[in-house]
Amino acid sequence: MCEKTVGGIIMSEQVEQTNRADVRKLALLCTAVYFSGYVTRVNLAAVLVAVETNGFSSQETAAFALSLMALFYGIGQLVSGWLGDRLDPRNVVFSGLVLTSVCNVAAGLAGGSTLVPVWAVNGFAQSLLWPPLVRIMATHMDRRSYDRTCAEVNIGALAGTMSVYLVSPLLITLAGIRSVFFVSASVSALLSVVWMIRAPRMRPGAGREENVIVRDGFAGIRKYVLLGMIVCTALLFGALRDGITNWMPVFLYDRFGIDPSSAILAGLLIPLAGIAAYALTGIVHEKVLKNEMACAAAVFAGGACAAAVLLLFGSGSAVLSAIFLAMAAGSTHGINLIIISVVPPYFARSGRVSLTAGVLNAFVYAGGAGATYGVSALLAESGQGIYQVLILCTAAAGGLLCLAASAFWKKRIPAEPDKSKT
Repeated sequence: MCEKTVGGIIMSEQVEQTNRADVRKLALLCTAVYFSGYVTRVNLAAVLVAVETNGFSSQETAAFALSLMALFYGIGQLVSGWLGDRLDPRNVVFSGLVLTSVCNVAAGLAGGSTLVPVWAVNGFAQSLLWPPLVRIMATHMDRRSYDRTCAEVNIGALAGTMSVYLVSPLLITLAGIRSVFFVSASVSALLSVVWMIRAPRMRPGAGREENVIVRDGFAGIRKYVLLGMIVCTALLFGALRDGITNWMPVFLYDRFGIDPSSAILAGLLIPLAGIAAYALTGIVHEKVLKNEMACAAAVFAGGACAAAVLLLFGSGSAVLSAIFLAMAAGSTHGINLIIISVVPPYFARSGRVSLTAGVLNAFVYAGGAGATYGVSALLAESGQGIYQVLILCTAAAGGLLCLAASAFWKKRIPAEPDKSKT
């Protein structure tokens, strides 16, 4: 009897270890997918400063293509969120990986004005990745594993961004600017094959998963007021992130006259700052500010401080400008962790984890689309000085909005049991 009991305990431990191993493999797979997604998403922005000098496209056309990509990404998030709750999310992610590979090949072959419709389709392809991934992770992971994996996946995205900014100057020198898109496409195509082999299957149907994370929810009019505030937050941090990320190399090139390759490499500072922001935000959220919106307000405040220091002391130096712009942009990745990753499972009661993630991400990229094209006009008409003021105002407005939302966030209805731990 004793041996049987011991055997039962040993078997339970083995099962638990197997589950942990499966979760870890899934986390690595999701991280790899998002890494490849960012490689095929940010490559045009990374080489924006070099498109004219390499005869690939005009800077205005490329900027318009980036804006359309952000717009179609935002619209596609609504479609992707809806599909991710009703179809097998494994297939939705695969479709996104294949489609973005095709778009990158087409962009590399075409260039010029053809870049605009191709990159718009690429925006939709990219939208097919995040909401289904959220549903997969929320279904197969407990709360702690989900939070940790979301941070890892977003760091994978930053690693993809760093890879693009690091490798693009070398590829442009050795094989021309079009090779950046061909290499990016090959990365995504490879991951699409790995994904279909390793990703778990899930039955369709919103809210039918037995293991889906259910956190504290919201009731009554408070839920809709809070959602409105979170949506506005998403718009602001999307505008702040893309307004800096897409235009920092161009800003450095125009203001200080540094060469395009060095301007592109300076973009590496943004994902480095983003990784630091992810780590710091995770610690602050877990140990200090457990109120998610208060935590987002603190991160926005950090970005506003960086923008203020840039405006007051750093605008005369290329190095200081790059550092403080990167700090302001990097802070938005901490906000992204809160708004896009941590918030959606709070709305799992309605069986709309994927859709919530999609809606919020849609507004992030709506803000990014406005900023990407708006900054182009701003730099042309008003010069770089107003650009720095706008960054400061956007970060400050986001911080104040999150601070106001934190009062609503405190009043959540009681949590249901975390079924993933039973």
